Amino acid sequence: MYTIDTPQGRTIPMEGTGDGSEMWREDHNCMWDLNGLSYTADGRNTVERFERQTNSTVLGQWGHVTDYAVAGLVEFHPQASASRAMPAQGTVIANGLAAYELLPRIGGNSYTANVERLTGNILRYLESKDPRGSMTSVETPETDTTPPTPVFTSSPGAITYRGVTPGETIYVYTPDGRLAANSTAIYPDGSISLPLHGTAIVRCGSHAAKILMK
Repeated sequence: MYTIDTPQGRTIPMEGTGDGSEMWREDHNCMWDLNGLSYTADGRNTVERFERQTNSTVLGQWGHVTDYAVAGLVEFHPQASASRAMPAQGTVIANGLAAYELLPRIGGNSYTANVERLTGNILRYLESKDPRGSMTSVETPETDTTPPTPVFTSSPGAITYRGVTPGETIYVYTPDGRLAANSTAIYPDGSISLPLHGTAIVRCGSHAAKILMK
């Protein structure tokens, strides 16, 4: 994410393994194309015209786009009602960056702490805007300490797993009991290369599964 809170801007990593290894990335950007909009407000660039026309502040955009082409993280300030009968109220922060990914399907996100920090900062900021002094409508969910059940599937030349506790070892056996492969999980999701055809039996902790290799 590239911030524009300073003239030079700052780039904050939000998604990636950090070591160049494989990671499942999803393209679910939902952003504002500032060059594709029409403006009646004046400004030195498209960001200023967008901000003045929508009463907003653009906080961040794609990390590789350091001009004024898109808006990814935007604060929309309080707006008065159309009839002006009600005072301006309500603050919205919209985040349309695809890099806002807490749990990728494959591979671990080494920058989850940045995503969590951004989330916490947004919630605390919005709470400070609440005249009641607290976000009473947001309930704290109960923490589920039950470990997830691992899921194993086959893909060409590999076994893919999801929901494995990091540090656990995955064992793959042939139907006659021979050990075909084993790997210790670094991240909850990943894969094990296995040039095997036919049935394979996967064991991880107290879980076991039988899958058909392609």
